[in-house]
Amino acid sequence: MFSNLLETKIIETLYTNDIFCTKLGKIVLSLSNLEKQILLLLENTHQNPNANKGMLIKYIESKKFFPEIIPILYKATKDTLASLINIVVAKCIVNMNNLHEKNINEYLKRITLLENKINLVYTVIKEHNKISFAIEDKC
Repeated sequence: MFSNLLETKIIETLYTNDIFCTKLGKIVLSLSNLEKQILLLLENTHQNPNANKGMLIKYIESKKFFPEIIPILYKATKDTLASLINIVVAKCIVNMNNLHEKNINEYLKRITLLENKINLVYTVIKEHNKISFAIEDKC
């Protein structure tokens, strides 16, 4: 995930930081939840032509709380989802100039922010899926 974005020395520093590693573990688990909800969204969109994936994406985009996820939602397929999400996660955590191993607090801020954004998008998509399935059941 990070090998092309960070120097080995920085990766070693992050690896030895328990707080960073715990947060990264939570992000991995949060991403699993998000991935399941996106796959449900994709399945629901294909089964029900009236379901509007585009409306949900535009809503998420308008809130501007996680703009990096929008391209994933547009391009999402079962086969490409995990690799697209990994790219976004790595870039969200690392996308800063001149970060050095001593600046671990900046990494911790970024990973905490990313965790919050992932959980927020997960909740929005989960609620959308609940509503879509409820409407589908009534039809």
